Amino acid sequence: YLMLCNITNKEIEEFNFYESTKIILEKGMIGCPSKEKIEIPNSIIQISADSIGYYPNIEIGDGIKLIETDAFRCENLVIKGRNIIFERACKYVYYRSEYLKAENIYFDGTVNDWVQNKFEGSVFSETSDECSKLYTKENTTYSLVENPQISCDVSDYAFANYKYLTEVTFKNGVKSIGRYAFYNTPCEKV
Repeated sequence: YLMLCNITNKEIEEFNFYESTKIILEKGMIGCPSKEKIEIPNSIIQISADSIGYYPNIEIGDGIKLIETDAFRCENLVIKGRNIIFERACKYVYYRSEYLKAENIYFDGTVNDWVQNKFEGSVFSETSDECSKLYTKENTTYSLVENPQISCDVSDYAFANYKYLTEVTFKNGVKSIGRYAFYNTPCEKV
């Protein structure tokens, strides 16, 4: 594996990933040239803790398997992968809070794909003014998750602290609902 590590040369104007790059190490992209958008290619399987810093828009390819604590912060996050481990709630670095900091999370899969990821804590902030909006993809369009219809098992913490959940419908096929899956949500109707 070729791994990025601490690019601090301010003279660098452009950077690209080699196809052989698999892991972005801690502080691996801190100090990289500022861009409006960074695209993490399909070859990347792991984004380590404190590795990317802030970019307004981050798009993560479908090879991703692990996003560690404090990996990055952004305004818009597109996740194309499935069966991802979100380690310790993907804390964000900005205020050393305990949550993934993205105003909008665009998950390139259905809500049923989302709930099957492995969450080791809440992805969403407890405070409503910091809570991300989650969009999942049905066919070719992203939709805000507000009243999902779920037809599979739900992982621990899948929607914990998610402030936009108003109603949940469970369909045939749901055998288990994980710990804290709907903790601290405004959902009143199941």
